[in-house]
Amino acid sequence: MTVPLNQVISADFSVAMNPSTITAITPATFTLLAQGSSTPVSGLVAYAAVGNQLVFLPSANLAANTTYTATITTAAQSLTGTPLASTYSWIFKTAAAVSTVAPELVTTVPANNATNVATNQAVSATFSEAMNPLTLTNATFQLYMGTGVSGTPLLATITYDPINFIATLTPTNPLTANTYYTATVTTGATDLAGNPLGNTGPPPNPWTFQTGAAAVPPPIVLGPTIAAFGGFAGSAGMTNTGTLTVIHGDSGTTATGFSSYTGFHDNAVLVAGLPQCVYTETGANIGLVTGLIYSPLVVPPAGVCPPEGTASTIATANAALAEATTAYTTLQGLPSIGVLDAELGNTTIPPGVYKNSSSVGITTGPVTLDAQGDPNAYWVFQIGSTLTVGTAATPASVILINGAKASNVFWAVGTNVPHLNQSGGGTFQGTLIAYGSAGIAVSTVGNAAITTINGRLIGLNASVTLVNTVINVPTP
Repeated sequence: MTVPLNQVISADFSVAMNPSTITAITPATFTLLAQGSSTPVSGLVAYAAVGNQLVFLPSANLAANTTYTATITTAAQSLTGTPLASTYSWIFKTAAAVSTVAPELVTTVPANNATNVATNQAVSATFSEAMNPLTLTNATFQLYMGTGVSGTPLLATITYDPINFIATLTPTNPLTANTYYTATVTTGATDLAGNPLGNTGPPPNPWTFQTGAAAVPPPIVLGPTIAAFGGFAGSAGMTNTGTLTVIHGDSGTTATGFSSYTGFHDNAVLVAGLPQCVYTETGANIGLVTGLIYSPLVVPPAGVCPPEGTASTIATANAALAEATTAYTTLQGLPSIGVLDAELGNTTIPPGVYKNSSSVGITTGPVTLDAQGDPNAYWVFQIGSTLTVGTAATPASVILINGAKASNVFWAVGTNVPHLNQSGGGTFQGTLIAYGSAGIAVSTVGNAAITTINGRLIGLNASVTLVNTVINVPTP
């Protein structure tokens, strides 16, 4: 597949990056070279925070029928100072012509003429193709009070999902009840080839909707302490086996005894300027916590960091447990809209609260959560007994589409999660809280394949056991 000569080059990062490290100035972290040339293509490199996206705008159209190599070096760093894991390059070939196909709106949320819209509803626009995130701003995506686009647009934050081509406008203040609003995306918004937004419809652009009487509360708001945790265990503690485990966030336990938290070290030097804490790591059991570790342990076994078990660290661990317990109770108490199947593999589930009083599996294939373009979409899975993900031979994944966010997915499990991809590999999405005494087990000792969790793993009354697991705490 070839790309047009007026193509803007882009790359999506998994986390927010430090814009000052995204540059084409020597020493460059991004370069674009035509095959056979050692001179980088000139142009502007920019970082779009709305989509964690690097954007390169060439100074002139690219050459026709030419192979190019784009490269991002490890000098590109996240906001926490973590460099790109390795230099990344990709190759593409140009076509013989300039693209002139205009992008179009595919869907909008709320829909045109929608009524009884929640006053805390975010507004989204889904496009037919990838857009240039630098052109999606408060000047091109706007929301007005009333049935037209006159007056002053509302203050709002604009974000962009480069995977699903969805721009979301989140008003700074709640919308007024029982009021008309009009949203619009102007032709200043362009695709990656620089073509301005078309307006053939449907849906119409601008589009109008009317709010109802009140906001619709989210299903759960995690407390500020537990929200920062990627992994947490109650009285039975946490264990890591393997050398590839990383928890991007805080971690901890309320359990006591040196064996209750093993195979981890924290990032205290970078996060808080403190000496690093190491908890019973061996050459075969190394797990990084990029935040801080909170536990009641009086002195970590390695003895190289300030004593844990202070009033502050104990209070933080206890606060995290209390907030997680409240979240679990709230989740299990929400009214459900449908019965959750015993097997979710190879199904697609729209937003809502679903209940199964027994056990649930995701074992025959992936389960897909479809937000249908709604940035407010959420899922709550109320499971009475166990949750099993994958089989002994094959992992299973949770897939998010059409704007679904891991931060809006919750799994409240009544007993335990005995096997979360015991074969290793796969991707699980959402915050998982297990209440029972048997805990959460990810992968199996000896598996090298990394299991990815975009969310949180929380055991209220039992252990959390990780094997080569990467946990990414989701942003709201």
